[in-house]
Amino acid sequence: MSIVIYAVIDFPPEKVDEFLTEGGAFITGALSQPGCLNYDWSKDINQPGRVRVFEQWADEDALRNHFSGQWFAGMGGHVGKYGPLSMDASKYRVDLVEPVMDENGAPRPDFFTA
Repeated sequence: MSIVIYAVIDFPPEKVDEFLTEGGAFITGALSQPGCLNYDWSKDINQPGRVRVFEQWADEDALRNHFSGQWFAGMGGHVGKYGPLSMDASKYRVDLVEPVMDENGAPRPDFFTA
């Protein structure tokens, strides 16, 4: 079972590029942590000022360690520095992972291996 965090942060549009550039160390730091499977911040090209965050952690222990570590603490300060207008973050427990396409290359909305 892994844990996915998905967040949306809205900033004044003129601050997004600098936020992302200056935040590179926090991304690199989080990716170096045990149990970090993915950690990405990206600019939403359809919503000026919006940053989307995607994280995947191996388990609760990995996420707990991240939350108590320097990279999470630093990231919080970094977000605050750029004056977020809003933020929404949720975590998801992932109990089953499958490819979108089946063995014939067809996209499948159902979970076909379960």
